[in-house]
Amino acid sequence: MYMSNIRVEIPDYITIHQLQMLQDLVGDTPTMKMLEQISIITGEDIETIKTWPLELIGEVFKEITLLLETYNPTFYPVFEYNGKLWGYNQLSKMDLAAYIDLENLSKDTMLNLDEIIAIIFRPIKSHKLDSLKFQMKNTWKAILHDSSEPVFDYYELEPYSNFTRKDNAKDLKDFPAELVMGGLVFFLMSGAQHLRDTQTSSQNYLEMRTTMMLENLQNPLLNTTVGLQRFMNLHKLPFYQSGDKRVSLN
Repeated sequence: MYMSNIRVEIPDYITIHQLQMLQDLVGDTPTMKMLEQISIITGEDIETIKTWPLELIGEVFKEITLLLETYNPTFYPVFEYNGKLWGYNQLSKMDLAAYIDLENLSKDTMLNLDEIIAIIFRPIKSHKLDSLKFQMKNTWKAILHDSSEPVFDYYELEPYSNFTRKDNAKDLKDFPAELVMGGLVFFLMSGAQHLRDTQTSSQNYLEMRTTMMLENLQNPLLNTTVGLQRFMNLHKLPFYQSGDKRVSLN
């Protein structure tokens, strides 16, 4: 976007890191919060933005508002980004180390969002995905979640460790948020459904801890201001498949 010899770059998508920053606006007036949003999305310093013509600021904010309104998380169980294949890690296959880390990180979901995503998605070690169709979108290729294909059986993830999670989280900060946030929503759905299926009159300790973890993950996402409200309303979500079982929270 050009105006008065000023060139402003507006990205095609919101990154995980930008999503985290958008949850922590500190401006004490609507104008200052608007300037913060523009700064986060464009990468321009707030003091520089203040020197722009009002017309340019208005046009840039209009484009950013459109970007936020069209942000549409989708569940891709497998995707390729920057030449690397990533896959969704099912709750039922999660090892204890990953579970413990996820429980601890969920105490501050938005602050730790990149590391939480690095538990739910991991690089694929081996796969039999050649027969499945990848779809191109923006800068990535992905396989949409289709209940007719047991896609979770087509790949094996790299072993989990605390060290590799931190390294993967650094990469994930720059990933398009809509590429991976649908996986977090699916994780919440399948986890809640699993608890409903296994719940007895007296929950065991692990089930109670899982319930608390899921609530810790869900609540900050329900309060987000960048379009997750309509997607995170679990009662309005379409059917997905968890393992071999179709689930819905309706």
